[in-house]
Amino acid sequence: MTGVVVDLYQKAASFMEKHMQNPDNAIDMLRAYIVSNLLFIKENRKHVAAVIEIVTNDRNEQGELRFAGQEEAIYAPLEEIFQYGQEVEGTFRSFSKRFMAVMLRSAIDAAGEQLAKNDQFDIDLYTEELVTMYDRATRK
Repeated sequence: MTGVVVDLYQKAASFMEKHMQNPDNAIDMLRAYIVSNLLFIKENRKHVAAVIEIVTNDRNEQGELRFAGQEEAIYAPLEEIFQYGQEVEGTFRSFSKRFMAVMLRSAIDAAGEQLAKNDQFDIDLYTEELVTMYDRATRK
């Protein structure tokens, strides 16, 4: 089961890297992060659904979730974007980078869950709304 999860994360990282080439600024970087994540989810719907089930249910011999404690690797790229926008460019307002990263990752992950449960879920509209929401939430 671990191999399925690792495979998806590696494919997602490669996909996102291709779609995040040379953004001009932190605003474009954040937009590319959101759009590439959700596009990957859209294009890999079944694999994402399987990984959601594994990550939320697979337990080790002690009964603990096998993939618990992976937050740093998930939140770090977003925190870097937020730090760059706040401290280097000055285009982002002051806010908790960790809280904003947690909220955004939760919104992205929720899209995968919705897509797995609901054939009518409009991920393109969701992507547009999420980009708009975080553009407004982060700007000065």
